[in-house]
Amino acid sequence: MTFAMRLVFTVLSFALCVLSSLAQIPVTDPSLEGLYGDDELYDPNNPFADDEYDNDTTPKIDAESIPVHVEMWKLDSELGFRSQADVDTLLPYYYNTCLTEGLRNEYNYLGNLGSPRYGRYFPLQDEGREFIFLNPYGGFVKSEQDVMFVDTKSPYANLDYYKGGSKHSGEERFKTYFGVSVNRKFSFGFNVDYIYGRGYYQKQSTSHINGGAFAAYNGDKYDLSFAFGYFRMKTRENGGISDDRYITNPLSMNEGKNQYSSSDIPVVFNDVNVWNANKNYYVYLNHKYKLGFKRFLRNDTTKDGRIRKIEEFVPVTSFLHTFKLEKAKRQFLSYGTPADYFAETYMPGDSIDDKTNYTSIKNIVGISLLEGFNKWAKMGITAYASYLLEQYVLPDSVPGSRGRSFFNRKYQSHDFAVGGEISKRAGSLIHYAVSGEISLLGDNVGRFNVDGNIDFNFRLFGDTVSLMAGAYIKNEPPSFYYDTYHSKHLWWDNEFSDVFRTRIHGRLSVERWRTDLSVGVENIKNYVYFDSNAHSAQYGGNIQVLYAKLRQDFKVGILHLDNEVMYQKSSNKDILPLPELTLYHNLYISTSLAKKVLKLEIGADVRFFTRYMALDYSPVIGQFKLQGEGIEIGSYPVVNVYANLSIKRTRLFAMIYHVNQGMGNNNAFYAPHYPINPRLFKFGVSWNFYD
Repeated sequence: MTFAMRLVFTVLSFALCVLSSLAQIPVTDPSLEGLYGDDELYDPNNPFADDEYDNDTTPKIDAESIPVHVEMWKLDSELGFRSQADVDTLLPYYYNTCLTEGLRNEYNYLGNLGSPRYGRYFPLQDEGREFIFLNPYGGFVKSEQDVMFVDTKSPYANLDYYKGGSKHSGEERFKTYFGVSVNRKFSFGFNVDYIYGRGYYQKQSTSHINGGAFAAYNGDKYDLSFAFGYFRMKTRENGGISDDRYITNPLSMNEGKNQYSSSDIPVVFNDVNVWNANKNYYVYLNHKYKLGFKRFLRNDTTKDGRIRKIEEFVPVTSFLHTFKLEKAKRQFLSYGTPADYFAETYMPGDSIDDKTNYTSIKNIVGISLLEGFNKWAKMGITAYASYLLEQYVLPDSVPGSRGRSFFNRKYQSHDFAVGGEISKRAGSLIHYAVSGEISLLGDNVGRFNVDGNIDFNFRLFGDTVSLMAGAYIKNEPPSFYYDTYHSKHLWWDNEFSDVFRTRIHGRLSVERWRTDLSVGVENIKNYVYFDSNAHSAQYGGNIQVLYAKLRQDFKVGILHLDNEVMYQKSSNKDILPLPELTLYHNLYISTSLAKKVLKLEIGADVRFFTRYMALDYSPVIGQFKLQGEGIEIGSYPVVNVYANLSIKRTRLFAMIYHVNQGMGNNNAFYAPHYPINPRLFKFGVSWNFYD
């Protein structure tokens, strides 16, 4: 059976399974048609964060069924201000949520589900974690500001299962989310995310167990938000394939054989077992006590004829306290040392067991004058002070000792800072926020940042137009691990200068035109990075980056064509390489069947970026670094064919990933020496429950 026949058979079989399930659904069940909107929400703290969740998917109430009302929100990590979040129930692009390379081709990664990645699109590169070893896992490690708090009239749950490939080499992911409101003031919930990627290339497996819990109390005078997260991630490292010609020119490798099974290709760590393991947990608490007054609303007549005065509490001032605890551990483990892989050795022994621990405790206290308590209070004003204690544990040596003894050394950092914010978050026409912080005492004196953004939303010729702009100035020290790191094969003690960054960005969104344009420019002085030897380094000059992203979608009847074009220009490609052009195109038909109970999308999408010297990956430091080999990747399209379906509260997809494997040039890499997974079948299902 040819591949085309197998593809048709797979899609038809999947559709038949769906229709047979549909036949068992009572036609009297309420349809979800019309329950979801498609207006894009804007996060004023990150105008480029729309790549993961794009549409407003908050269900509305169906009076004839169990109340389907779910609202979600996220919290500002420092001050605890709310911002509305989307309920992930929308059908479009559901099939891409399983891809580590991002919803629309934003990331480079090592091929396997759950493996390290970094943003090919520049605004996504700065993960901002002090414990830098978690940055490559930013798609799986969530912080307190990513927690989805919930307000629901009935318990809400989501179960999500994904599987790709065979049982021997494939990948699986199971996610669950549960949230319930006990009453109008108190809610709680939890989430679990399990990932297991066996890997299509040798010694490439991943195993992640992540989860957390949350609770919120929202009273008239007292608010409390609590979150806990735990993450355990284990990645087996193969160092990449030993020779790229197994992918780029297989005819030259072995007796004229023109195709290899991915599991047959030798890897760098063929004879040793190498692992990277990261563990992390955090505890977050934000609570506020509010002062205010009661405002008369109306008189209400009770059943016995008495008059009852209805009042509401209007908060004027709030006192806030935020507590954050984070503990993290990274271990690089190898049973035996790979031959000729490491240039230098600093600690004895054949095996490798590099460890480092990180602990941070932060307390913030502040006072806020709240917006909206009267017609003159058009903005909120907040002032706060914070104290941060950080501790790092690394091996160190005793100079001059016989045999050079080693011990674990603790490093501590203290930081006392003050800051403030002026903001307007209420209303629909205009929103803005300007915040600033400066360190006055401790190890980071002189550190400061100023961040501002504003957005306008208005009607023009019957259409909704959104204009957004933002800017920041930051002067911050690099992570401790860029200055100090000790291990068996990497060892440095630097004194890097503070990194000074300025950025200006803007965005235009026109709903009817299906147009979304983002532009920005950033200047970085004293940029820090990892060089080709996986050593930390700093470039003392200035680097400018210009970037723009255009999303333009078209629709004619049931035919859709979604497009995204990203342009970037780095003034120093040797230190900060970026592809100049990244493309994503998605051609599909979208229709409703069976009295609009079944929604169906069938189509194909393609990913492409121009050739450039992409960053390589170093297992020993667990980071992406400059490669120094002159290897260019890119100019290789990846085509996926898919069917996407929604039946009431259930979403399903089936996909043939990398359908064009072997059709054209063979530069199939998302990182040097790490090939893109071969052609494979993927499917997923997501259930939403409101009872």
